[in-house]
Amino acid sequence: MSSLGRRAFPVIASIAVSLAGCTDDRGTPAPPVAGAVPTALAGLPSGRAAVAETTATPVQAVRAGSTLDLAPASVELQSGHAYWVRLPDEWLPVASDQSDPQRSTVVVEEDGVALAPGNVPLATVQTVGRGSYLHWGGWLYFSSSDNTDPRSNGRQYRIVLAPG
Repeated sequence: MSSLGRRAFPVIASIAVSLAGCTDDRGTPAPPVAGAVPTALAGLPSGRAAVAETTATPVQAVRAGSTLDLAPASVELQSGHAYWVRLPDEWLPVASDQSDPQRSTVVVEEDGVALAPGNVPLATVQTVGRGSYLHWGGWLYFSSSDNTDPRSNGRQYRIVLAPG
């Protein structure tokens, strides 16, 4: 091994162990971080974390048929083709989360036409887009039908809670 390799190996090994963080040298799982809730799907906030962001007052859930127009100013680029918007607290009880990844019956409409597919993994929204979306916790992750920027493509976006 070269002198550079001998100097770099401990640093690289240390970084790899730090990033993995799943076991110590005896194979024991790392202790949980106090108050942390593991997120089953990479890149998504957990349902409990989303609840913690809300007020302590009980929230009345939206009902089937409820709608919400998405203002372009409220939409932000998340990653790739995925855009996201924070939804009002009333939408949280009907959102998918770790305990029920398929709970949400939200339908995203683009100029009155339903987008699809819904309840897909975030990676699908980010990399494929084409109208895919995910209602997870207090957030809606979505893409336009043609992967254009929904903040500036001139289309109107609305979410509708379909009957469960």
